[in-house]
Amino acid sequence: MSQNTVKVEGLRELRKALKTANIGYEDLKAAGLEAAVPVLKEAKVIVPVLSGALEQSLRAAGQASGAVVRAGFKSVPYAGVVHFGSPQRNITPRPYLYDALDRRQSEVVAIYEKRINNISKSI
Repeated sequence: MSQNTVKVEGLRELRKALKTANIGYEDLKAAGLEAAVPVLKEAKVIVPVLSGALEQSLRAAGQASGAVVRAGFKSVPYAGVVHFGSPQRNITPRPYLYDALDRRQSEVVAIYEKRINNISKSI
């Protein structure tokens, strides 16, 4: 498992079972969003801040396939450069999203375990 990924074993099989049982993905999306929120909150605490635009661009989303925390917009195109760095510009990486996930990983896993167990009981 890489430092920036939390893998939920059996999620693909659960999605297939939900589809077979004709149950929508809304519960999985809600679980993903709930799991993304602690990472989002942590990222907002540790993101580098100059103007505040990068911090304000952070957002969480739940998807049937997992959880996502994103940074940047068209008006904040430097989000990736801040996170991953740029050797050509001598910018050191500041992986605030990965660090936020690392700090909140156990919480994310606990949320997914609880929500997926509840979903599984309804199948």
